[in-house]
Amino acid sequence: MTPYEGTTRMASEKIALVGFMGAGKTTVGSLLAQALGLPFYDLDAVIEERCGSSVAELFARRGATTFRTYERAALRALLEPDEACVIATGGGTVADPSALAQLKQAARCVHLRVPLDVAMQRLGQGEALQQRPLLWGPDPLATATRLYQERQFYYIQAHLSVDAQAGSPAEVAQSIHRALGT
Repeated sequence: MTPYEGTTRMASEKIALVGFMGAGKTTVGSLLAQALGLPFYDLDAVIEERCGSSVAELFARRGATTFRTYERAALRALLEPDEACVIATGGGTVADPSALAQLKQAARCVHLRVPLDVAMQRLGQGEALQQRPLLWGPDPLATATRLYQERQFYYIQAHLSVDAQAGSPAEVAQSIHRALGT
């Protein structure tokens, strides 16, 4: 029995998907929101819209510190309204302790768990990796391995953890739906 079985969804409830890049947060989040009849927000897309630049461009021009400032502001803007929604966070969002605390207080956090090799396979190679600024450099796999290991501490603090490779994205969304009792 999950901690959410038998509960009903509150009108203003938010569900935040967390996990490593390539875990499927955007794909599963969109499907989950559709199934629940809720708005869906991809945090990176919100940042891009607000700033008029891609995440990769923001990292290249402004750096990681400035990007994280934009990320905190965008997250706050999504969490403040009394609106039920599904949010796909960035892979590193929860590594900011204040962001993690905000998420845990304002939303049901769901960790989409995926092994590193599966995440890397999903991310692709070459130009596909260029869309992932934190993997820029001579050895993207070594960087990804380090980030993956460092972030596990944060991901496991989610309210619920779901195997993100235990079926199609629609099946994963359905398993979250059932586990949350929504």
